[in-house]
Amino acid sequence: MSIILIIVLFLFGMWFLANRWNRPQNGRLAVVDGDVCKAAGDDITITTWNIGFAALGAKADLFIDGGQNMRALPRRDIELAANTIADRLAELQSDIVLLQEDARVSFLTRGVKVHDVIAQKLRGYSRCFWADFRTLWVPEPLKFDHGVSIFSRLMPMSTTALTTPQDPLYYYGFLKKYYGGIVQKYPRSGQGDWVVINIHLSAFDEAARQSQLTALFMYAAAEHQAGNDVVIGGDWNMRLSTKEFAHDGQYKDTHTIFDLPMDALPKGWRVAKDDSSATLRSMNKPYVKGQNYTSVVDGFVVSPNVRIKAVKTHDLGFEHTDHHPVTAAFGIAH
Repeated sequence: MSIILIIVLFLFGMWFLANRWNRPQNGRLAVVDGDVCKAAGDDITITTWNIGFAALGAKADLFIDGGQNMRALPRRDIELAANTIADRLAELQSDIVLLQEDARVSFLTRGVKVHDVIAQKLRGYSRCFWADFRTLWVPEPLKFDHGVSIFSRLMPMSTTALTTPQDPLYYYGFLKKYYGGIVQKYPRSGQGDWVVINIHLSAFDEAARQSQLTALFMYAAAEHQAGNDVVIGGDWNMRLSTKEFAHDGQYKDTHTIFDLPMDALPKGWRVAKDDSSATLRSMNKPYVKGQNYTSVVDGFVVSPNVRIKAVKTHDLGFEHTDHHPVTAAFGIAH
């Protein structure tokens, strides 16, 4: 065996192990443009949206959901989707925006930096990002840097990563999608602070998802017991509503369906969701209304001292993402 081959194998082994051992950031996260924010009050509006990297629009399917493709859409469609998502978020003018499957750079987006496109259009918002799937020592055309993010017009007192138990899956033996999220605390003039948690729970492993749920609610309950007002929003990868929407798909097209176990919620906590529209569509084939399976998996869980004033799913026909945004208005229960 030549010395060159030995060196190549050694370098490949180091690269493989570096990516397999790669872990998401713990603790405090950096916030960009925090100086543009205002103080929080007793009422807030929050939008949660799994934007699917702007690469999972209506014409897309996805191999891990039973489809054919990893990258179904051309770059021009992804650029259009990223700009349309950013425009829609700017129109909503929510105080806080919780995004899942955001991308700073990605092989899946054909190089479109979705996070930057959104940041350019959400003027007056701070932003933070927690990478939950990323590669090391990979050139940009092949690089993955995915995660969850928060854009906020309110001044955060602290921004930290929330890590949870993980499922055992590694893609190709060395790449792992980590599940967790971001916690931001917003001081207000009344008693207690707003604690807003952006989460994305495991999609495929039931045991891991249950462990993640337990850890999440333990953390959130401790914040509530400390006198804070807690809102958890995101992609739960569990049905928040049992409402059935018409579809002609087969059971195999829906993956295994799990419902959020209501007995797992801390006492007095409630789910804030909109039953009128689905928030997720199956990705086993391109979207056709009435054909793909759809369900409600995106929404909020709130502590007893939070008043749910309104919840609305924005039905966009899954044109540019495989999820719909959900906006809610919250207040303090007196």
